[in-house]
Amino acid sequence: MYRGFRRNHFWLGTNGGGLARFRDGRFSVATIKQGLFDDTIFQVLEDNQGNLWIEFERGVFRVNKGQLNNLADAKTNSVDSFHYGKADGMKSAECTGNNQPAGWKTRDGRLWFPTIEGRGDCRPAPSKQ
Repeated sequence: MYRGFRRNHFWLGTNGGGLARFRDGRFSVATIKQGLFDDTIFQVLEDNQGNLWIEFERGVFRVNKGQLNNLADAKTNSVDSFHYGKADGMKSAECTGNNQPAGWKTRDGRLWFPTIEGRGDCRPAPSKQ
């Protein structure tokens, strides 16, 4: 679960039901049908550029939080997801979410995710979107 402290909302990764946002007493859900890479989510972390990084069994993907909010608020019907794997600093394309936390954000903004080969280290760059 990731809590957006600035707006008093929650992002919840589910076991097969996608990514859920809870805000103002209601849930909204994003799934593969709307552009996510997977519906089973181990961990959700936010970078310093307003993106959510989502760990799933086949790696990590990034989604712009603004796009997710627009989807949840019915302003759009899809989001763009970007997959990260070995070429992007992950030790393996297969992540493990058996233990929590299944990811960590360091003070300098790096994101760490556990893989079957060891810790994957993602260094988010400023978004070009």
